Amino acid sequence: KEKMSLAHFKKGYYFDKKLGKYKEFYRAKWPDELITKAKLKKILAPRIEKFGEIINLHRVVVVMRAHHIDGITPIEEVYAESAEMLKICEEFFGQYKNYEKYMHIGDSGIGVILCPAKGDKDNGTKEFARFLSAKRGMKFSKNLKDILVIGDSAKKGGNDYYFLQGKYGTPFTVGYYDKKLKYPQPVLNNQGKRLLHATGTLSLLEHSF
Repeated sequence: KEKMSLAHFKKGYYFDKKLGKYKEFYRAKWPDELITKAKLKKILAPRIEKFGEIINLHRVVVVMRAHHIDGITPIEEVYAESAEMLKICEEFFGQYKNYEKYMHIGDSGIGVILCPAKGDKDNGTKEFARFLSAKRGMKFSKNLKDILVIGDSAKKGGNDYYFLQGKYGTPFTVGYYDKKLKYPQPVLNNQGKRLLHATGTLSLLEHSF
């Protein structure tokens, strides 16, 4: 099997056997027309400093981390800090009309990730299919429903929210689940019990091939 990766929001890679290394086939562009990363950091850094800090301005994403990730602080306090940063970011971007066309905001539970809309995981699925069609001649159904996508943070503001809404691919959740929604669906064992996190992911993969 050929090694490939598309999952880390911003870029997609494939393994070039001739060169013996990974090559990039997709990279999302930061929406400078909305706001530059330098300006964003200058404005948001002091607003979130009570709860966390901006630890990285990647080429594509901006990463914020909650203060109390030390293995000692109760995880509920870390979640609370992360949620406060999410709220601050959403309030800030709320001043921009239709900002979600340009920017997606995700709460990982230990921090916040600001990602270009075209660099989020849902669009990653689309770019992955485009790559496989162009380079491997593969055919896909409408909205790429024959591509399996798996995540755990499917609630609004969660790290996988956009990824698991069913726009592209057929999504399953190994974490948060809302029975009222069509997507994402839970992972169940033979007895109908939910399988969570790594256990659910491995089970779903094992039964998909």
